[in-house]
Amino acid sequence: SVTALLLGTAVAFAVDVEVRRQHLHPFWGQADLRAGDVVRVVNILNGDEVVIEKGRARSRLRMLGIRSFDPVVNEFEITAFGRASVTFLEQWILDKQVTIAFGDPMKDIHGRYLAYLERDGVDINRRMVEEGVAMVYTEFPFSRESPYLTTERMAREVRRGIWGGKKSYRRIVALRHEWAAARV
Repeated sequence: SVTALLLGTAVAFAVDVEVRRQHLHPFWGQADLRAGDVVRVVNILNGDEVVIEKGRARSRLRMLGIRSFDPVVNEFEITAFGRASVTFLEQWILDKQVTIAFGDPMKDIHGRYLAYLERDGVDINRRMVEEGVAMVYTEFPFSRESPYLTTERMAREVRRGIWGGKKSYRRIVALRHEWAAARV
């Protein structure tokens, strides 16, 4: 049946995403990063998390100030937007050199670095918001929040990407309420 086929496809994609998340080479140590470091993006784990490499060390990095939809959910529209964010990152930064800019704190409770990624002077995190493949993550304050929210407002006004879908828009509104309550 169609339902079984869709479920099987979703499970296969979920397994692929989890394999990507665990793809940190076991023989290489955690990268010791500093602000301004130039690193290579070696893996895209999802639309707001990547694996970077500095020298022979690799680390997980959560992109600061943004949130993308998960590419593995049971709602077609949401899944499509999640995959769009992964595709964006694959095209813009996979196997490319990026410059790291940190916020505060440098790591989250999962041990991932929290940073902005810049390539050729372009703030990739903000560009994702501009292109409508990510929303501004407002649960925690961050230094670039105001310009990111301005960029997001412009994307929302023209219904770009995630702002053009009814389900995605409702999901974002619900997330914003949840984040606002957590931020108080």
